[in-house]
Amino acid sequence: MDYMLFCEDAILPKKQIKIYANNNPWMNSEIRELIVEKHRAHKSDKDSYNNKQLQVNRAISDAKAKHKDKVESLFKSNNSSDAWKGVKQITGQIKSRKVHPMLTEPDAPDTLNAFYARFDDKDFSREHSGIKDCLFENIPQNDTIVEIDSECVEKVLRKIKVRKSCGPDKLKGYLLKQCREGLVYIIRYIYNWSLSSCTVSKLWKKSEIIPVQKKDFPKVHNDFRPVALTSILCKSFERIILDMIKPTVEPYLDNLQFVYQEKRSTDDALATLHNAITAHLDEGSQNYVRVLFIDYS
Repeated sequence: MDYMLFCEDAILPKKQIKIYANNNPWMNSEIRELIVEKHRAHKSDKDSYNNKQLQVNRAISDAKAKHKDKVESLFKSNNSSDAWKGVKQITGQIKSRKVHPMLTEPDAPDTLNAFYARFDDKDFSREHSGIKDCLFENIPQNDTIVEIDSECVEKVLRKIKVRKSCGPDKLKGYLLKQCREGLVYIIRYIYNWSLSSCTVSKLWKKSEIIPVQKKDFPKVHNDFRPVALTSILCKSFERIILDMIKPTVEPYLDNLQFVYQEKRSTDDALATLHNAITAHLDEGSQNYVRVLFIDYS
């Protein structure tokens, strides 16, 4: 991990930028310089001030036109995420949220941790050890050791989304994706060591909880949604293991399971439920339907 962080400091460029409260996406250094010159001209000559004002308006119009062309080019390149973000910026739909006072209190982290972990009050170490011993007893003596090759690691690193936030290990997705050719052998060694030793790094078991507001004006702790940021390396490792065990486990999965299934979503669950209800009602005029929904927190 330290070597990867060293590579990040040595290779990745760093740039310091200033963010203003009313900073529009089409603002640039040329417009800011013209605005400064306009303020200076206001103290000296009225004609010069009017001339600078015209230059500012012309520069803003040109910058808006260039930004519009940039957003339209994103639609043409099938980059819908950035394109819609640009549209929302132009129409003023993106509003910066200030940190809620509930999150700035000195005891806010401890209070939120206690609230989110209010159901995690049981120690399952005894059950975990029992399951682990049972699994080791049932392993065949001639069972082959699973190994991950470099090609598999390089493939999963290539698919990393660089915009995903990093976890407690502070390894950014941009670093892992751009420097994958130099890091693939190190990461492959870590993954294979974890498989052969049947252990997972303690750092991979940790997560950073980010409270996200559910409402514009939260009043209680339940109005914040906990978003867990885990290690990108660990999630990549899990994707590799999933591809290995999925062909064996998939035949035993329920056909009505829609969560954690590829190319399935809540829309499929709603369509299946709606089809079952309408088919039952069409069988007879005396039929009726009762539905019970259970939400597990």
